[in-house]
Amino acid sequence: MPGGPDAEDVQLSLDLPTDPTLFGDLERLLTRVVEAAGGRVHLVVQNAALLRRLLEERRWLEAAVHQSGNGVLILDRQGMVVGFNLVLERLSGWSLDDAVGKPSHQVFPFEVAGTSYSLQPLAMEGDGPPPVEARLTTREGAPLDVEVASALVRDDRGVLLGSVVTVRDIRARKEKERLERIFLSAVSHELQTPIAIIKGFAGLLSDPEISLPPEQVRQKAAIIEEESARLERMVSQMLLASRLQAGGLKLERETVALEALVARVVEKLEPVAQARGVTLRCDYPGEIAPLHVDAGKIEQVVGNLIENALKYSGGHTVTVRVAQRPWEFEVSVVDEGVGVPLESREQIFQPFERGAQGPGKIHGTGLGLFICKAIVEAHGGHIGVEDAPGRGSRFYFTLPRGSTP
Repeated sequence: MPGGPDAEDVQLSLDLPTDPTLFGDLERLLTRVVEAAGGRVHLVVQNAALLRRLLEERRWLEAAVHQSGNGVLILDRQGMVVGFNLVLERLSGWSLDDAVGKPSHQVFPFEVAGTSYSLQPLAMEGDGPPPVEARLTTREGAPLDVEVASALVRDDRGVLLGSVVTVRDIRARKEKERLERIFLSAVSHELQTPIAIIKGFAGLLSDPEISLPPEQVRQKAAIIEEESARLERMVSQMLLASRLQAGGLKLERETVALEALVARVVEKLEPVAQARGVTLRCDYPGEIAPLHVDAGKIEQVVGNLIENALKYSGGHTVTVRVAQRPWEFEVSVVDEGVGVPLESREQIFQPFERGAQGPGKIHGTGLGLFICKAIVEAHGGHIGVEDAPGRGSRFYFTLPRGSTP
């Protein structure tokens, strides 16, 4: 056609880079397009608009991949690593520069039920396998529970290009499942004993063919009452733990004297200490400033720490101390029992975790310290355990001076 070539006859050879970050100078790029198009302005506009659209779509795609809450891995058809996002970098410990171009099974070794799990796209059928729970070994050699899902990528002709793999961190879910199993085990075991005792003595008292002296009746009734109270405490702990895990702890603060609060708890537990052959001592400083706390819940913390010390003390002495510092108050319970191994000192404050067993079988749901931790932290304090001087353990918790009215 006279006057110049048609639009379809114009061929642009721009040798453009693939990295969109290199397209910062749009004016210079358009100049090159104008020169290659021989002055055809409408072609310049069309190509510029197309280029801008492609770049925007690529940026949107990159943003979606990198901002995803899950790990995203891109493989070519041979299973070589093409790229992955920051989430997977954090999970695996691999940097992009170190991993790109390597076989996926070397960088991201997955196992399912102890068997190696391949991400090789050429070995997959259809659109890819369904999601599967797997264990990923990180670059440092640590195991990581994940869920893996692969989606095959094909071109318009159906030719396989590679795959996109989504890696979801399921450690929290697996931990929840573990705790649920422990919970069911604890419930079935710990509730079994008081229920059996209550049922046995109630059946004995209600049997019309058995006549017991009044004194024996009172003894059996006292045992039923004691086991009922134990059962009630366990159920209350389980309900409270459930509310804590759901974020349902509510504090009802009031002004209290800390030493008087601790003294009340010690007085209540004195008979328990005597029955176990344990000497219960108190060590209070001079006058302590009043606190603005939930008195009932702080009493629960003090009571639980003392009861634990009585269980594990092995018939020795348990000392309760109150200390006042310029920035905080501290209550500590020191026993002379078996102690807590260093590797277990964080773990025992998790739900359903139990410390080392002392002399004899020690019953409990494993919820007490978990509840204590939640109550103390809700007040802005800290709870922990350390070695006691000589032997045994020193459990303590702090309350900030900001709790004063």
